Amino acid sequence: MGVSRPDTGSHNSSSLRVLLTNNTLDYRAGSELYVYDVAVELLKRGHQPIAFSTELGRVAEQLRTATIPVVDDLTRIGTAPDIIHGQHHFETLLAVLSFPNVPAVNFCHGWTPSEEQPLIFPRVMHYVAVDHTCRDRLQLEHGISSERISVILNFVDTERFRSRPPLPSAPRRALAFGNPFGIDGSLPILQAACQKAGMELDVAGGGSNQEWADPEARLGEYDLVFAKARAALEAMAVGAAVVLCGPRGLGPMVTPEEWDRLRLLNFGVRTQTQPVTVENVLEQVRRYDPKGAAAVSARVRKEATLPDAVDRLLKVYQDAIRDFSSRRHDPVSDAIAAARYLREWAPIFKGRVANAPAVADAQAQLEQASRSLAHACEAAREVEKRVSEAQQHTFEAEKRASEAQKHASEAEKQTAALEQQLALMRDSTTWRLAQSVSQSAPMRLARPLLKRLKGWVRNRPQKPLL
Repeated sequence: MGVSRPDTGSHNSSSLRVLLTNNTLDYRAGSELYVYDVAVELLKRGHQPIAFSTELGRVAEQLRTATIPVVDDLTRIGTAPDIIHGQHHFETLLAVLSFPNVPAVNFCHGWTPSEEQPLIFPRVMHYVAVDHTCRDRLQLEHGISSERISVILNFVDTERFRSRPPLPSAPRRALAFGNPFGIDGSLPILQAACQKAGMELDVAGGGSNQEWADPEARLGEYDLVFAKARAALEAMAVGAAVVLCGPRGLGPMVTPEEWDRLRLLNFGVRTQTQPVTVENVLEQVRRYDPKGAAAVSARVRKEATLPDAVDRLLKVYQDAIRDFSSRRHDPVSDAIAAARYLREWAPIFKGRVANAPAVADAQAQLEQASRSLAHACEAAREVEKRVSEAQQHTFEAEKRASEAQKHASEAEKQTAALEQQLALMRDSTTWRLAQSVSQSAPMRLARPLLKRLKGWVRNRPQKPLL
């Protein structure tokens, strides 16, 4: 199939053909699942979503199961899309170069990852940030004007993530929910804290090799969930109490009072301001409040829904199409922008880590490794503390056992002495004589008379004293 293609195809004029790009469509991570949810909702509304990535896998299979076309080669798309929903700069650039008469909207889902850096390109008409942190990255690090940025906060599919029954008065089961757990070193600390709080802790996510294909069916089994960003939102939607936690550190328990502030930050990196220690975790666990968690869940189910987010996305798509149609398209400016992009990323393409994006990634990995080491040290200190306490308890138990053994030994000696005295008494002439008298015939005959005499003495009338 050739690379040339018509700009439009025959489809309902009220529907949009939307090409959604992403770095991968394999792992069940934030931006991959964002593509899945948006594509399924668009299809439900009569639009025509198409998903593209150079790396396909499990999420791509889910999309195909939902009858959404998926490609890893853009030349296989025979009809041009109306709009490019571009996540991640490399895949977005491939899309805009493959469809030279189609506008794009570029998305930013994260503060740190290099793939979330915006694509600066003439046909990128608008940018979408999923929270205020990403908005600041676009505006304050890459010079994109506020008029060209929309903040569309993250969402949850409340049709899939149904409400659980009311929470118990005290949490019994906890979950570390997210891909970083098992990699970043915080898991042993969470386990130690949960053990002290009398809770079982399970873990789910790619980092622990416990990835769930159906989190909506299992989250309701847990009373308290440690999570961040999208995972935190899903746990809140079902009604669990949520403590924010991720590779950067520990955040607060999400309460109705803090909902607005934390929501604008996508429950993400800017909320993780405390180190993950047993004491800090227990401090947040003690804030567990079933009524508060229910109030938070109600707000999620009212304010963070998939349909509302897609309503806003469709408006952004339509505005971008309208703005592009009112401008004169200059292919030369596209070529210059593509050349600048290639120059900026040449060290990566050539395999040399010599420029800022790769260095930034390496620094981020080093910082994460440092945090993991700090978490591991904290976990080791906690283990040492628990071993010391166990040794102390063992010492005290051994001391009590020794004292009990000593008392038992003394009791045995006293019992032996008494038994020896009793044996001597039984062997004496006095004992034998007493036994013989008590069993003699006269004594047996005298017992009834003695009994009556005893009764008479007890019952005789008392004479008054003169």
